[in-house]
Amino acid sequence: MSASGWRGRALDWLAGAGQPTVWALCFGMVAVVSAADWFSGADVAASLAYLLPIALMGWGGGRVSVSILAAVCALAWLGIDLCTHGSEIVTSLKVIDLIVLTTAFLSFGLVLAALRGRLDRERHLAHTDPLTGVHNRRAFWNAAAREPERCRRHREPFSLAYLDLDGFTAVNDRHGHGVGDDLLREVAATLQQDLRQLDMLARLGGDEFALLLPGTDGPGAATVMQRLRERVLRAPWRQGHDIDCSIGCLTVVQAPSDVATIIERADQMMYAMKRAGRGRTLHEVVGPSPASATVSVPPRRPRA
Repeated sequence: MSASGWRGRALDWLAGAGQPTVWALCFGMVAVVSAADWFSGADVAASLAYLLPIALMGWGGGRVSVSILAAVCALAWLGIDLCTHGSEIVTSLKVIDLIVLTTAFLSFGLVLAALRGRLDRERHLAHTDPLTGVHNRRAFWNAAAREPERCRRHREPFSLAYLDLDGFTAVNDRHGHGVGDDLLREVAATLQQDLRQLDMLARLGGDEFALLLPGTDGPGAATVMQRLRERVLRAPWRQGHDIDCSIGCLTVVQAPSDVATIIERADQMMYAMKRAGRGRTLHEVVGPSPASATVSVPPRRPRA
């Protein structure tokens, strides 16, 4: 792996590490730098070395943490300087040095913390649907592309579903796009209610959603689809709107060579159910044995 690759992995690891880990790493580095400062007596070189733990804290710890560490580093530098050069020190100059060094450390750390915050926001926006706040198409494809390798390596199944709202076009035509947008937000919130943290709900565009269920076999996916449909039928936003959903769900128990084929198949299944009649679910299990398929047609319930 190239040096840039290692740096990228190190930064990703630091970004995902917990606060205790970041603090332990940074204070360990401060201890090493302080020891080098004590034995070397090189004032300028030692003060610059404190920038490394400050940089790591700025990237992985946030603004408050880096402010504390900057003050600690400046005080450590001053304490060691007083101990090693006490007889040569002019108090007024050292006070100025402490203020300047603390300001420099703090500014450096806060700039990195702000840069990390901006990067996180940009990453979030790049993978989030701006209307509903769920994942977008790019995030869904990226996550789905990792599942075949996980399935192949750990022999774990995964399930993938495409959902399309029945009757949504009529809502836009009758009430306008503002009401339609509000409805999409409420639908997205409803669909997320029974999901685990590792599951992914994404809006693909318009009134189409996709659901990725890692580690979920056929019976598990069937249960999720049933609960999801029950949530939709009981949702308060159905008052005044004749809305249902057509679902195509595919459970994979043997890793495919191309995840695009799986996604395309789930999309075709969803549209097949939409053409056959609204409010239907088609679920297939694909593996070493021939595919099995079930079609669920829920009983019609009166609108709330």
